Amino acid sequence: MPKVNLIMERRKREKRDSLTTRVLVYACALGAGSFAVIFAVTTAESISRSVEIRGAQRALQTISPKIQQVKNMKDEEQNLLPRLGLLQSAKQSTTHWYLVYQQTGQGLPGSSWLDSINLASDTQTGTKSIVLAGQSLSEETVADTIQQLQKQPLVEKVELHMVQQPAPTPVAAPNTPGASAAPIAQPLHPVRFEIGVQLRQPQEAKDAKPTV
Repeated sequence: MPKVNLIMERRKREKRDSLTTRVLVYACALGAGSFAVIFAVTTAESISRSVEIRGAQRALQTISPKIQQVKNMKDEEQNLLPRLGLLQSAKQSTTHWYLVYQQTGQGLPGSSWLDSINLASDTQTGTKSIVLAGQSLSEETVADTIQQLQKQPLVEKVELHMVQQPAPTPVAAPNTPGASAAPIAQPLHPVRFEIGVQLRQPQEAKDAKPTV
């Protein structure tokens, strides 16, 4: 009986060893298969990313000249902006002063004319004005000139600086004996004047409307 028990015990041990071996073999095979799957997936992702990177590099090489061209255009634009601003400022200034002289001429009635126009500016307030020196037939026409100038859109304020009435020229009496004293025509003596015209700022002048 002891021998039979030993044989049975040995067979059970062999079965356990065989089962353990098979489990180990299956585990190793499963591990190897999982590793192979993970390696294949990782390799596929790596290949896919490599393809994407190469495609992106080719696209970058294609658009690089265009990017450089855009950058050059922006640099050129930055260089031209100061010149453009200067040209626009010069254009606005030219248009502004053209309108100033045009409206000054329109504000002068036919009985007044100018001898000079001078520009004056206040550096503290930034206001600009012109000084009109001229002649008119009478003091009444000088007042008419001021009223006409005040109606112009570019004019902020008009001030009379000076009115000068020239002294009459003496006229000699007739020397013919017995001749009746006929009325003698007095020569024309224009009135000299000086008027200061304060101008509006260009934007204010643009918004202003002519005064009727």
